[in-house]
Amino acid sequence: MRIFTLFICLLFVAPGAFAQKSSFLKRIFSLSRPVEVSVKVPPSALPKALSSALTARPVAVAPLLRAPVVSALTPEIRAVVAQHKSARTALISEVAKLKPAEAHMGASLLEARNIFTGSLIGSGFVVRSGSGRLYAVLSYHVVGGPGNMVHLRVFNEKGESRDYERLFVSASGAYGINSPDSSIVELPLDAADFVKPLHLAKQAPKEGDKLAAWGSPYAVQGLARLSNLTLLNAKGVKLTIQSEQTPFKMDGLCGSPVLNEAGEVAGIIDGFHKDSLHYFAADARFTLSWLIGNYEQNMVPMFEYKLNGRAAFWVASGESVGEVRWLNSRGKVKEKVYLPQYPAPFDPAKLEELFPQAKAGDVLELDILKHRELHRTVTVEIDQP
Repeated sequence: MRIFTLFICLLFVAPGAFAQKSSFLKRIFSLSRPVEVSVKVPPSALPKALSSALTARPVAVAPLLRAPVVSALTPEIRAVVAQHKSARTALISEVAKLKPAEAHMGASLLEARNIFTGSLIGSGFVVRSGSGRLYAVLSYHVVGGPGNMVHLRVFNEKGESRDYERLFVSASGAYGINSPDSSIVELPLDAADFVKPLHLAKQAPKEGDKLAAWGSPYAVQGLARLSNLTLLNAKGVKLTIQSEQTPFKMDGLCGSPVLNEAGEVAGIIDGFHKDSLHYFAADARFTLSWLIGNYEQNMVPMFEYKLNGRAAFWVASGESVGEVRWLNSRGKVKEKVYLPQYPAPFDPAKLEELFPQAKAGDVLELDILKHRELHRTVTVEIDQP
């Protein structure tokens, strides 16, 4: 009887003890300091990695019936969707009237959906690489990095939808406006007869270019076109875009293609700044050639940061730069910035543009984030140019 009573007590006590132990271990590990690394010479070659095997299970093709909701939209968006309250197919007809290059937009865009609930979480689009493979382009902060399972919904020109519920992210950049905040997912072969890929811009975008963006914002039960966009600057991997309408009404556009006047993809929307009405986008030409090129060669994408024109350090897939501190030769902090919220034009590949007054002998300390958490710290000594 005593043994039985002891056994019953243990059943009630053990889970609490285990929880306390787990909590204790979490506190111990959370206090561990990031590794200090001093980097002067970058790796001579990128590490290779085997590509993930992709599997997919498409569901039956069925018409997509989504009535546009216009009450929460700006007048500009109403101009696109105001008279269409029946189905996405009507929206596609309206798209064809805007510009010949955008006539197939309904079959070029896609939606990222929650893998458990199926609810909309972000936008995306389809491109084809030089090797003939089809890729879905999305935001890293929406779908994550390699190995993450994604649920994608693609469309054809009739407005019919097809769901791919078991695809995996093939390659990715990292979170942050100072990093290529994008991911790619290789699409199954049967998607080739269903979707129409967009084309990348032939020329790099320039300040003053007029742009447009297409996506599936939460406020719309269908497609929406964000027009009257102006490129403020294009430096490094980041495009800064001025909008004439309030960006926060357009949540859900992350991953949307930014089109130039020829209807080609110049950027990939990855966020906005509510106060300045600026959108931020990854440069599509650099980002996609970088991600797809490395993936098709079984290479891990790594991004190089330069100081005085020379490679200073690398960040891997999923990593980005957080806070950067400028220290003088005596170790005193002169200035610091937090790059994910840095508002000014900045080329992340060239650190000398961040602190132009830094001198030889000074040091830059950089917090490297992984999935938005502090992962490691890199120190780079400034030498003579």
